[in-house]
Amino acid sequence: MDLLLDQATRDLVLVAGVIPLSSDDSGETTAQRLRIRFAFFLGEYFADTRQGVPYFRDILGQKFKRAEVSAVFRRVITTTPGIASLDAFDLGFDSRRRVLSLTFRAILNSGQVFDSADFGPFLVEF
Repeated sequence: MDLLLDQATRDLVLVAGVIPLSSDDSGETTAQRLRIRFAFFLGEYFADTRQGVPYFRDILGQKFKRAEVSAVFRRVITTTPGIASLDAFDLGFDSRRRVLSLTFRAILNSGQVFDSADFGPFLVEF
């Protein structure tokens, strides 16, 4: 079960004073899971320091290596609950603004096609 978050503010959404839960494998639920995972640093969670994106180890402060950074984000996407497979993936990097942009298409466990373009930009800013 996932709690519904506002995409812009990352605050909990209340509907008639109740926090809605989502347990389906819809595109919105998957997009929320991905945004949370992209923002989660390796070692950040005290109960399991093996979880998270290895930003400090493999990305930040390193010479940009497209293949290695792509592999990190492909792994994050393909291990996200609800995603069955990754069909297409592209990583853009704006060195001036220090922003990674991810565009991808995946197949959800439900068989539904998940296209990142349908859920706004997936950006990682440093």
